[in-house]
Amino acid sequence: MNQIHIILPALAVLAFVTQTEAQEKTARPALKAVITCYNGKIDTGSHCSTTNFQQDGTTFPTGGPMRCGFRGKVSAISWTLAKSDAQGDHYDFIRVFPADEDGANTQKKRIQFNGKRIIVFKDDHQVVVIDPPATKENNKAEQVDADQPATAPESRPEGGEKPKRESERRPQ
Repeated sequence: MNQIHIILPALAVLAFVTQTEAQEKTARPALKAVITCYNGKIDTGSHCSTTNFQQDGTTFPTGGPMRCGFRGKVSAISWTLAKSDAQGDHYDFIRVFPADEDGANTQKKRIQFNGKRIIVFKDDHQVVVIDPPATKENNKAEQVDADQPATAPESRPEGGEKPKRESERRPQ
């Protein structure tokens, strides 16, 4: 009988711990995020980007590896949601650099994302950030800019003459 009194509370604790671990493993991010790796300086040049959500709003607790970079300077970046609470979504990021070379370095970092840009990793070659997704206002502004026609200065041959159409050129 004493063994039953000891076993039942132990089973209850085990069930609670197992349930808590299962909830943490199936937790979803509360915030949508965009993970971007810039080659060079932040917000310039070449970059790779992915999100933690689909168009229907479904969020994913893990991502990657996202591979980004140029030969000899490629990063493999992955992330896992550790937890989501009132302070935000807590992610564990891993970056392997250079992922395409022998002797790559592995960096690990836990960040707390609350909907504002965070620089996750930064070095002379790349900057990895987590951002909120663009708002409709930002997308609308970008679309307006994209609708403007591209203009280029008119090219003129030497001597200031207007360029001639193919049909007007004399064979040489």
